[in-house]
Amino acid sequence: MNLPGQGKKLTVCLHISGQDPQGALALLDTVLASPGAGKSWDLLVAFDAPSYDMRHLLTQEYQKDPRAVFFESRESLGKYHWWRAMLANVRSEYVLLLDQKVNPSPNWNVRILEYIKANPGVTLCGHQQDPLPGGLRASDSYRSPFKDGALLVKTSYYREIEFFPHSDAHLVGANASFFDLSLTTELGAIPDRLMPLDLPSLLLQPPPVSRDETIREDRPLLSICLCTYGHHPELILRCLQSVVTEPDLNHQVEVILGCNAVSDEVMREIDRLHRDGTIATIIRSPVNFNKAGMQRFTFRLARAPYILSLDDDMYFASGWLGHMKNCIRKSHPFEVAGRLHALSNRTLWSGQKKPYDAYCQKKRWWKGKRPYGLEVVFPAGQCFLARTRFLLDNDYPDLDMRIDWDDVLLGDLVTQLDGTQIWFPDEIMKLITIDDIPSRGSHGGG
Repeated sequence: MNLPGQGKKLTVCLHISGQDPQGALALLDTVLASPGAGKSWDLLVAFDAPSYDMRHLLTQEYQKDPRAVFFESRESLGKYHWWRAMLANVRSEYVLLLDQKVNPSPNWNVRILEYIKANPGVTLCGHQQDPLPGGLRASDSYRSPFKDGALLVKTSYYREIEFFPHSDAHLVGANASFFDLSLTTELGAIPDRLMPLDLPSLLLQPPPVSRDETIREDRPLLSICLCTYGHHPELILRCLQSVVTEPDLNHQVEVILGCNAVSDEVMREIDRLHRDGTIATIIRSPVNFNKAGMQRFTFRLARAPYILSLDDDMYFASGWLGHMKNCIRKSHPFEVAGRLHALSNRTLWSGQKKPYDAYCQKKRWWKGKRPYGLEVVFPAGQCFLARTRFLLDNDYPDLDMRIDWDDVLLGDLVTQLDGTQIWFPDEIMKLITIDDIPSRGSHGGG
């Protein structure tokens, strides 16, 4: 599967919560009924801890619909957190952010695409809320002149402010007329030019925990981000059981699971663990989304100061979690921990078939500290522990990630930024089994 919107004009990110399952399904029906879903535009849907069980309401047809990727959380993460996570993989020219306050008109997507074509300079488009007294000021950085039921955002603008939030990027706003919003605030005209702080105030506010590196007993210490692909119950269920049966698993650990084209048999067991509250969040794509893309989703949903990234071909022996917590508390802060390996024949990676150096030297964090031909130390086996803020601030894995370079690139990233990379202690290594089976799917899958 291509990343959402690749080569397309539009990606839709839909956030659903609350107590109205029929309204949610009606909205989903209306959105997907518009022509071109999966062809000319893509859909990402987040069910944010609704008060009903969405899994029982969605038909098998929906669950296998290749036009949409579904996100489900048993705890409310908030609309902006979800939108940030969904934006992680968007490749389209524009992104439409929606919540259930909207009532799309017929052929809404056609009208939006026509609007984009007729207004190529627009950066941000939405419905205005009541003007702020005295106009916008720096102190208003956490407010916006837009009603947030529907926002149309130019992707290149979001990418710029995501990593350079104080950028003076040109921002052209417009009042949208292609939605019938169920809102009571009277819509009015908005200025042709808005202060660049408006959109960052919506989408760049720090997530609840992941940008806060304080280790506290009342917050998750560890986000376990696990990816799986296809029909491999002998792998993913073994891995999951080794994680969720750990006696110390509690509020300090959350499990986020990314499912790429996972079979019905495996999904039934995963759904049970999600309903039981063992798995915090599930992302399901009916086709192989590719592993790096799924990691981008899971990492950006993490709320803990550290992420434990796992493949489904590894598993733990009992007692691993206590040692992992001790490792974090003893060594905090550090960038990466794992089973470290040195790639000494780097010149082979930089040949015609795998031009690794040419690839990584284009990264914005590359400072040239490692000249061509030297070794790179990296966490092997796709089982690593990393500081959440380090991964997010440096956009790892990035949108152009090749699955056979992901762990090596992480090692280079740490080296370039003079970060700290440590071995897992012996007491952890003795409790981890990593099979390292061959990659599955066109991009590694799980």
